[in-house]
Amino acid sequence: HPATFPVQLAELCIKLHGPAGAGRIQTMLDPFLGIGNSAVAAQRCSVKRFIGFEIDESYLTEAKRRLALRKQ
Repeated sequence: HPATFPVQLAELCIKLHGPAGAGRIQTMLDPFLGIGNSAVAAQRCSVKRFIGFEIDESYLTEAKRRLALRKQ
């Protein structure tokens, strides 16, 4: 994906807005999901709900694969 960023950068952004779960961040939206780095960061930070949009099917497939690996 041409515009990737480290998962740790997304984690830092989430943590800057307060704790997830019972705290301030309960739902996160990424309208340009790409390969899912923001979704992986949301999982790591215990964000309860994540919504992501991706127009490119190959990127969406990769994002789903990465999230499935994290759940195992």
